[in-house]
Amino acid sequence: METASGAPANSMISFPQAVVLALRKYSDFSGRATRAEYWWWVLALWIGNSMVSALDAAILSVSEPGTFSPFGSIFFLAVVLPSLAVTARRLHDIGRTGWWQVAWEALFTLGWIPLLIGIIVGLIGGISSLLGGIPDLVSTWNFREYFGDLAFSLIVPMLVGLLITVVLYLATFVWWVVWMTKRGTAGPNRFGPEPAALE
Repeated sequence: METASGAPANSMISFPQAVVLALRKYSDFSGRATRAEYWWWVLALWIGNSMVSALDAAILSVSEPGTFSPFGSIFFLAVVLPSLAVTARRLHDIGRTGWWQVAWEALFTLGWIPLLIGIIVGLIGGISSLLGGIPDLVSTWNFREYFGDLAFSLIVPMLVGLLITVVLYLATFVWWVVWMTKRGTAGPNRFGPEPAALE
């Protein structure tokens, strides 16, 4: 007996089957996806991205990070919709709505804000310390205290902002990995029947 994905019943979906299934369900956000289906698709994306990056570098000499890469851009546009769909189905498998992707994307996109605030506060504090400390420096000639206060006012807010940003990114990443590796709901849930292929 075979499942809808083409995998024999009671077996884990293979790499080629997972890729074909993700492409066949290109824009299908309904139903559920097993852990194997999701992670095989992630591996396929990594391999595909490596290949198009090598192609961009070999043919167009595009190797600088942040430089426009035509093949990479085409690949991204081709896989963004099935990637969102397979992630939504994986979330459905653990009983969560696919809209959780928006929360993760928002956290990754806005995670740099604490660092930006730290930089702004540090610059304001550094300028205030620089200007406000000049009369004391002139009267005492205590360079160690002057530059110590300046460094503290400038660097500490930036380090705090950086720490908050790093913790936020790490927490979001760990949260995502935990959910994506979690065993699916046993039996049917509100998003449909349990996928037939085992994980």
